[in-house]
Amino acid sequence: MESEKKETLTVKYLGVDPVKLMNEMPVKRNPTYMRKGFMYWTGAMITIAFMYQIVTGLMLLMYYDPSHPYTSTQTMLTTVPYAVLIDSTHLYGAFAMVVLVYVHLFRNYFAGAYKRPRQLQWILGVVLLGLTIGVCFFGYSMPGDILGADASSIGANMAAQTPYIGGMISTILFGNNSSTASLYQRLLGWHIVLALLVGVLFAIHFFLAESHNIMPSAKESKHRAPAIIEEDDTMKQWYPYNFVFMLQLTLFVVGFILLIPSIIGLLQGVPSLFSPLPGPSRNSPLAGNAIAYPDYPPWFLLFVYKAVDFLPGFIQVSAPGFSMALYGPLVATAIFGGIPLVFLLVLPFIDRNDDLHPLKRPVITGLGIYLLLYLVVLSVWGALTPGVPISLPAVGAVLGIPFVIIILGMYLIGRLYKSGKLDITYDKIMTSFYLFLIMLMMGIYFLAINFHQFLSDSTGGNLIDTFVAGLTTSFAAVGVAKAGSTGSAMKSVAASKPVSYKMSPNSATVLSTILLLISVAIMVLIFNLSPTVVSEEFLFGAGLGIVFILSGFITRLYRLVNYDE
Repeated sequence: MESEKKETLTVKYLGVDPVKLMNEMPVKRNPTYMRKGFMYWTGAMITIAFMYQIVTGLMLLMYYDPSHPYTSTQTMLTTVPYAVLIDSTHLYGAFAMVVLVYVHLFRNYFAGAYKRPRQLQWILGVVLLGLTIGVCFFGYSMPGDILGADASSIGANMAAQTPYIGGMISTILFGNNSSTASLYQRLLGWHIVLALLVGVLFAIHFFLAESHNIMPSAKESKHRAPAIIEEDDTMKQWYPYNFVFMLQLTLFVVGFILLIPSIIGLLQGVPSLFSPLPGPSRNSPLAGNAIAYPDYPPWFLLFVYKAVDFLPGFIQVSAPGFSMALYGPLVATAIFGGIPLVFLLVLPFIDRNDDLHPLKRPVITGLGIYLLLYLVVLSVWGALTPGVPISLPAVGAVLGIPFVIIILGMYLIGRLYKSGKLDITYDKIMTSFYLFLIMLMMGIYFLAINFHQFLSDSTGGNLIDTFVAGLTTSFAAVGVAKAGSTGSAMKSVAASKPVSYKMSPNSATVLSTILLLISVAIMVLIFNLSPTVVSEEFLFGAGLGIVFILSGFITRLYRLVNYDE
């Protein structure tokens, strides 16, 4: 009677389902197949990483003093329990956001998710990419170590090169260079302002994503825009199905954000570019070691950093009121960073037809492949040869030749596809399998040779040879796997109707219990570690990350047994 009375009071004063977890949740239902993998949920993973950044960032903010950035950071790391773990995972959470934003963007690029009715949603996503990099840049500079100081110095010099208003922009963004407090107050302020702006624009981006729903599978959209999923009774409610899936996703994402920097922190000889701990101060004798601490920007800006070396010697041009380098950091960033960004922004207005299949828009697909190659090659080149001048013929060979090959190759493949010559048959699949197998063996051979040559002589030509060999080997490996599985599926009648794996509740309970016991044992061990010893903090983080990941697997088992997903 007492419980019935409380339930009646709850309904009377709060209503049925007061927190809207049942049918009234303001997010749409999704087809079951979307919960079978992670690629449909890259945006959700970005959200999880962003929320982790907010929580850990607020913790760090309580101890950060912009008047003494390096001292306050070091004091926090040496005296505050688990500060090393919080700081390192905040850094790697930002790295995870950058990587996931790129994955999310390119996944939608190749799926054609920039086409109607998602044009504005796409444009906001590209803007969010730029803002995310900006947030990470200012945050990366805040500890006051040599890498952060170099990054802020590069940024201030680039801003100062803007014609006519360079001094004003540099002062607004980086303060008075003669004052440490002025600089780091600006870095902190812009880090927070841009993070808030990311949150606001993300809310709009999320609203648009929910209004259009997740991009459906190619089978449902038939490779035609507008690709819209209409809700129907076959789709399951958001709660509990999507709710438990999101819980599983959160456990995995947070687990890896904890685990990866903790493992790296325990390793010896990690390059300063990827170290989860701040480097020495700018005034330290170690800061003069150009090999250990080169004049780097953050790794996610290496592709434009390397572009500065493409025209050795800055050519000055002067006019009344200003003087600037004809080719310097600002111009290099505008060309090698600005042009790809503008291309992505205007893409919905360039590619306006309704074709979504990558081979029906081969030039756009080729440009996307080239853009990926461009980002990776320039970033690796910048990391391995910081500040080394590069001749224009070498730049043309490294960037121009792949461009021609990729665009021309995709154009020819697209023509073959449109003419029907790429229709899949069993004989074609098996022929492809053997060709891919031969390509794989040759790729491994040439990759080993080119990598050895690159280690001996880190030139741009050897870099591109090694990367192309690695890309070819990876492509061939995927081709072997895909051709083999597709050939088997076409030959087997049973394969036309895949049978989903089901686990009995008893088996799931036993396996979940084992994983739970392992998690409890890990928790008992790691809570005996010191919260202020760096190595033990990283051990704690690694253990905690494993516990989160194991909890994700337990949640996965729960979904498998209870929801048949």
